[in-house]
Amino acid sequence: MGFGRLFPGQENTIQSLNTTRYARVTLMTQSLMAGNYKKAVGPDAVIDTKCNRDVQRNQGAGTRSGAERKTANRARTQVISEAMGADDYSLLPQLVEDFMKYNEGSVAELKVDEYNRLSSVFFYLKPCADVLSKAGFPVLALDGTHIKYESKGVVLALVGRDTNNRLRTVAFMVCRAEDRVNYERFATLCKRAGLDTLFDAVLAESGASKVPCFCDRDKGMNFFFNQFRNLVRLKCT
Repeated sequence: MGFGRLFPGQENTIQSLNTTRYARVTLMTQSLMAGNYKKAVGPDAVIDTKCNRDVQRNQGAGTRSGAERKTANRARTQVISEAMGADDYSLLPQLVEDFMKYNEGSVAELKVDEYNRLSSVFFYLKPCADVLSKAGFPVLALDGTHIKYESKGVVLALVGRDTNNRLRTVAFMVCRAEDRVNYERFATLCKRAGLDTLFDAVLAESGASKVPCFCDRDKGMNFFFNQFRNLVRLKCT
């Protein structure tokens, strides 16, 4: 499945969504995140036997063993396969809508091109952004990473480290390439979500003029930083 795969139907609305499959994928994902691999993949999956054997072999070990990691990877692969089984992006509209519904103040936006192909999907996590803006002086990082699964594409991510030394994902966007156009769009969506004014209070309190943001030398990032008066680019390489 390529990243530019067409959406099903002419109208990209949640009415075209297979709600039964969406509910099943949601349950599988929640179970996977909770570490319940058997529930994640379902009672009829081959992985169940391996999962039970791995867990029994490593009970009380105190750390996650190689066998348990393999089990988690098998479960994750199966969940991804189920989610992408229709060879399209029909689950995304409902996922975006649910994200907005259950995360007040957060922002999600889906974009398709003139040929009805997926162009990008953007998420801004308001709770994480609020933590960074209120828990001391934040340090941010911006980068892009390539997707290894069949969908391909790139994830652009803006991440911050709070005063407890924990990483918080402020925003990310799944798109086709790490280039000027997508960094510019990522910046526009982050700004629209409120990132340009988010750190005003902490900057005023600290007396600093800008929040540091570490990144590499990708030229496309210039178009991200051009849209923010409160971020200063610091190159890590």
